[in-house]
Amino acid sequence: MNKQTEAPWPPENKILQHYGYAPADVHRNGVGVGYWKREEALARFAEQPEELKYLSDKKKIRIVFEYDPDFPVALHICYATLKCNEG
Repeated sequence: MNKQTEAPWPPENKILQHYGYAPADVHRNGVGVGYWKREEALARFAEQPEELKYLSDKKKIRIVFEYDPDFPVALHICYATLKCNEG
């Protein structure tokens, strides 16, 4: 997942807080997190089916897309096991 770091950009903890998450919710094994500029977020999310081939279909998958038109950053969280980590 892509973490964009270009300014102007709220700090990561502010982005997570805006959407109701804490850093501990996303900074752990099995969780991928991405931050996208609001203007690009819908197009970027539409590209996600291309990434599904890397996820294990033998484990649960949860994909969360948080978008607020009044906030500069969208949040994408993927709770999944990568195929390369199956076992």
